[in-house]
Amino acid sequence: MSLLDAPINTEHPESGPQCPEGKMAGLHRLLALLALALGTVAVSVAEEKAKDADLRRLPCPDPQDISPCVCTVDVQRNMDIDCSQVESEDQLAQVFSSNIPFPKFNKLVIEGNPHLTVLRNGDLGPASFQIIEMTSGVLEEVQDGALSMSYSTATRIDLQVNRLSKFPFHEIPSFTALTHAMAEPEFTFRVSPDHI
Repeated sequence: MSLLDAPINTEHPESGPQCPEGKMAGLHRLLALLALALGTVAVSVAEEKAKDADLRRLPCPDPQDISPCVCTVDVQRNMDIDCSQVESEDQLAQVFSSNIPFPKFNKLVIEGNPHLTVLRNGDLGPASFQIIEMTSGVLEEVQDGALSMSYSTATRIDLQVNRLSKFPFHEIPSFTALTHAMAEPEFTFRVSPDHI
């Protein structure tokens, strides 16, 4: 029997509701009930926050599998992956060959990276992106097929402020959703789906 279920003894006046001790017992029960209710609400709120945090991470791969890249999810459940800290082409390929349960990303960001000089075919594994931003680095070459998994999804490719000298321009018609592509100033162009 819980404290809340215990009956008030009304046979003995000294413990009944009319006596101060009886009123105190009733007050204690009321306070216990209030504390229990507030505790239940607090636990429920904490559980909901934990569930929300798990859901925000849910589509992202396990952080250990993709380190040093970092995956984030916005309120619409769009996944972005920032690989600015990768130290080599091989490390980038290792990240995208790991277990990625949901390979459709909103954005790939590689900003200010001093190591990646070539984006090789296969380095991004099965992942596709709507936005590809590889900016302010030392990228010199994008190999044929390196972005092929994003042919139907990429709307924007930004490769500005790099050392880019080789890019598979012949693949541009394959990017069926592409509206903006930017590279070094001499390579900046806009693509309309009507042209494709």
